[in-house]
Amino acid sequence: MNTIRLKSLLAAVVLALLTALPAVARHGLSDARRAVLMDSVERELQRSSVPRDRLRLTYDLCDLCSYHDLNPYLERLYKAAVAARDTAAIFDALRQRANKFTLPDSTLNVVLKTAEMMPVTPDQKETVTFIRLKLAEKAARTLNDTLRAEKLHELVMSFSDDKVVDIYRRIEMLGTLCTFLMRGTGGKLLFDYLNEMEEIIRRLPPEQYALRSYFYTTAANAAAAALRPREAVRYDRGLRKMMDFLEEKYRKAGHRFRIYDVYRYMSARRMLACYKALMPKEIEDLYAMTERLTAANKDVADDVAKNRFNEGIHALANGDYALAVTCLSQAAANMKGYIIEPLVLQALIEAATKTGDKQALLAAYQQYVPLMEKRAADLDEDRILEYQILHNLAELRAANTNLAADIHRSEVSKRRAIVTVSVIGMAILVILLIWLMAAYARARRLLRRHDELNKQLLTERDNLKTAHAELVSARDAAREAERRTEDFVTTFSHEISEPANAIIGYSQLIIDSVEDSRRAVLERFLKIVELNGNFLKTMVCDVLDAAELDTEHVVLRRLMFSMKEAVDYAVASVSMHPHEGVTVEVRSMEGTPADAMIETDQSRCTQVLINLINNAYKFTHEGSVHILYGVDREANRAMFVVEDTGPGIPADKREAVFNRFEKVSKSSPGVGLGLFVARRVARLLGGDVVLENTSRRGSRFVFTLPLTAAGSDTAHLAHL
Repeated sequence: MNTIRLKSLLAAVVLALLTALPAVARHGLSDARRAVLMDSVERELQRSSVPRDRLRLTYDLCDLCSYHDLNPYLERLYKAAVAARDTAAIFDALRQRANKFTLPDSTLNVVLKTAEMMPVTPDQKETVTFIRLKLAEKAARTLNDTLRAEKLHELVMSFSDDKVVDIYRRIEMLGTLCTFLMRGTGGKLLFDYLNEMEEIIRRLPPEQYALRSYFYTTAANAAAAALRPREAVRYDRGLRKMMDFLEEKYRKAGHRFRIYDVYRYMSARRMLACYKALMPKEIEDLYAMTERLTAANKDVADDVAKNRFNEGIHALANGDYALAVTCLSQAAANMKGYIIEPLVLQALIEAATKTGDKQALLAAYQQYVPLMEKRAADLDEDRILEYQILHNLAELRAANTNLAADIHRSEVSKRRAIVTVSVIGMAILVILLIWLMAAYARARRLLRRHDELNKQLLTERDNLKTAHAELVSARDAAREAERRTEDFVTTFSHEISEPANAIIGYSQLIIDSVEDSRRAVLERFLKIVELNGNFLKTMVCDVLDAAELDTEHVVLRRLMFSMKEAVDYAVASVSMHPHEGVTVEVRSMEGTPADAMIETDQSRCTQVLINLINNAYKFTHEGSVHILYGVDREANRAMFVVEDTGPGIPADKREAVFNRFEKVSKSSPGVGLGLFVARRVARLLGGDVVLENTSRRGSRFVFTLPLTAAGSDTAHLAHL
């Protein structure tokens, strides 16, 4: 790989990385002003506890910080997006991390894996495709000319033979091909693939900007490097439309510091370098825009003062050749190794020729001729490689044509066989026709018999209608009885709950109103009243839950929540308190983060936990109650375990206790509905509640739930 080609490649890649996504806002602020703004945003971020507001403020930090300091802020942006459960922001953060030029391959692969594990949506497909294209860019930079030629040949053959129709897979294949082809001088094959890729890019949904920005930026640089000004201008026009779209998008989203001044300037400078493909009015408009950006942006002003390239092109277009020579000579000296260096020198040669400035003309040619000689040598080498690829491609197509001809001959032979079989079949049909005529006479006789049977069937039909009407009446009566039963259970439960609450409340008022000397005695009776009142309320809730589960109107609302928060809430919500001396411990299982999250109906999950914990408290008079939670990735399930040191459950009752109104013994407290409701709700959620065998004293109930795809992915993302 020669020096000129390497410089062009590196310049193209760097520019593509800086503009393919809105990763960093080039705001043009001074370092001091930026630091003040970032401190202000950090303070506001510390005061905010709303996830959506914290996400917006983290975006502001990313937009304000310098490109080289961006990595830690992008990690914070990803975590803020996960906390806000904003899928679009999660994908945006992943793309911005992948867009970092200095990101190691190992980290980039982790980012790709994270995106692949997200639920499949158009946004997820776009993000995965974008990251894979970034990996292809890194791979292209590490290969020498020989390995590049081999890889390029393999890619072209694979692309030509691939019948894939998925639009994102097609973009990935074309983008990878173009990445390897752009390491050369940019021949016809490259621009054929770029044109095909552009057609596919246009079919993407309008809101998918990442792949569009990537394409237009990469294509504009490739066209400028290949000295194809018309194509470069066309691609830059598409890029400017993307900038307009993104500025409007982020303005509506409230991103205060997302500014595209530098990106617009870089695109305008590249278009001015291709001035021969522009109309005079467009040159004036672009120059006026660079002047406005110079006045508004420090970074732009620094580049304009250093190179004066825009001023030189404007002077050249307006016939001020002397000024053009002065400005373009300065630009040519300062823009060595830039993609547009040959275009700058061409403009300088034109201006020096018009003015007759032989010294400037000689200096321009001394810089321009070696570039063109290297380009010519590289072009010959790339054309040989391209011809080899096209030759192999032609051979592959010829082989495919021969294969198609063989298939056609096979089809012709098959059709002949079909014709032969058809003739034989016709002969058989004639024989069958004769047989059918004989059968017709027999069918006439059967038809008469059929009419007689039909009359009998009509009679039977009338009888069935009468029976059906009776069954409908019986069904309606049964439904009315069921409705009345439900109304009775609901009314009865309500009528019990209200007096129970009144008994507990007024008992407490009685205790509060007596003298302190008698309070100790009465408090013992109050505890008995309160215990039995809560017990009565628990039985009412169990009856209501059992009645609800018998209906077909149970609605599940799935959402993400913390397993630990669910357990803590259940422990706090249990109406029964553990007996004195009984300890309660809540902890996560080994290998499970304390803040692990799952996706299911939170209220129903908590209902199961409350019933299991209530059961443990009820039968544990000494010892401890352990509540554990965790995630079993291999079994693809979430797990809650409630262990106690109570009397345990006999072997012959291990399944019976999950039946309706079933208790270990008649003397056991409760009505026997708690475990029945727990198992029914768990199975509604797709899981189960089982009583595991244990060698030690007590019971161990295991409540399992399946990890859905979304739940599993999001739980994983929360801990990256």
